[in-house]
Amino acid sequence: MVFTRQDPPSPLRAQRGLLFFLVAAFLLSGCDLSGGGSSSFPEGKSVRFAVVADPHFYDTDLGTEGEAFDAWVNEEIKMIAGGEAILQETIRQILDTEPKPEFLLIPGDLTADGDESSHQKLTEHLYALVDAGVDVWVVPGNHDISNPNAFAYTSQGPVGMYSPDAEQFAEIYRDFGYGRAIKRDPDSLSYIAEPVPGLWLFGIDSNRYRENVNSSIVGGRIAPETMGWLLENMRAARENDKLVIAMMHHGIVEHFLGQGDFMPDFIVQDWDAVGHELAVAGMNMMFTGHYHTQNVTRRDWDDGAYMVEIQTGSLLTYPVPFRIVDLEMGPQGAKWMEMAIESRFVDELPYGTYPDGFCCFGYYARKFTEHIVFRRAMLELEALYGMEPARAKVYAPLMTEAVMAHFAGDESPSFSTLLRVIRLANDKDPVISEIGLILASLWNDLDPSDNNLLIQIDAPPE
Repeated sequence: MVFTRQDPPSPLRAQRGLLFFLVAAFLLSGCDLSGGGSSSFPEGKSVRFAVVADPHFYDTDLGTEGEAFDAWVNEEIKMIAGGEAILQETIRQILDTEPKPEFLLIPGDLTADGDESSHQKLTEHLYALVDAGVDVWVVPGNHDISNPNAFAYTSQGPVGMYSPDAEQFAEIYRDFGYGRAIKRDPDSLSYIAEPVPGLWLFGIDSNRYRENVNSSIVGGRIAPETMGWLLENMRAARENDKLVIAMMHHGIVEHFLGQGDFMPDFIVQDWDAVGHELAVAGMNMMFTGHYHTQNVTRRDWDDGAYMVEIQTGSLLTYPVPFRIVDLEMGPQGAKWMEMAIESRFVDELPYGTYPDGFCCFGYYARKFTEHIVFRRAMLELEALYGMEPARAKVYAPLMTEAVMAHFAGDESPSFSTLLRVIRLANDKDPVISEIGLILASLWNDLDPSDNNLLIQIDAPPE
């Protein structure tokens, strides 16, 4: 999935000269950020929250049998059958955290393919958090609403299931955002909440479910009406001296060079212009999912505006991550605030919740993901580049290694890997050169760190 070419990659060829700087670039990743922000979050007050992305919950009572189910799982690189056990363990770890998070963000793809039963069963697990004192705030992903691909999987084959529309989605998740919002966008499922005093959370709907016909639309966009609503309410946030964080399903900055050309469906349309406009308005911290990788990237514009996107990998894909975030203002009179981000991983599950023959769940998750990524790499190399299987087997392991590192974040290639990538990128064969450029982009981890980091944000002058 993460290496599928969607558009001709010719723009990357213009960046070939950058490859000679990769040896230094991967050694220079940083973890501290600074820049203009806006906040009146109570000084000395801290808040802890958790982030879980893309749980892709599937009600297994609908069935996990048949060739269609196997094909679905193998295509999507998701541990669908074990999703409920993974979610339960994630919830247990969140509730066992000391101090316990005050709330949880889930930026979309709540369900595997949007069937009503999976939505309803997921809310039962979310109520367990709420009952324990952890509020939950969600937005939809591209799989969640009016999805024609909602199926039950029986031994007789797939059976179409009902997928709720936008209004019904908001009703199902009324206790997880939509019934508790202080403001709702009339043109989308975007909303604003105040999970703790002084903090505004913008939950942004970037999906295109109204366009779904035969399948769900993967790509995202922020409609002009919703953009206007966001900017209007960012002005209100400034006037009311509120700290702002945001979440949406799709990315808003590139997480590797050329992502907008290779994989446009994973970032919103007109991502650079949209991101800049929101950043100028004071929205500088965006929590996302969709791409299934652990990745934090900062985009700076020439006018001083900036956007930091904290993207969290899927619960159903290696390395099975979630995040704990501590947001704190500086001491009295200070002009800064800090966001400490810690990544955690589901490494253990009870025996019987994953296949036999593996030492532990973490190892199974890695081998499951690695196996399907390798197979997908073989298919892509054969289909897109016309390679014979024997030749594809030469490059598929290189693609698999890079993609697995990209999933985990904080990519750090060995020196020998880096040299090989550079040689491939400069090969006279245009196909091999293109593969080298893709590998170079995947291995070139953009600043800052992806898993554990401290973000320092300057507060505005009085």
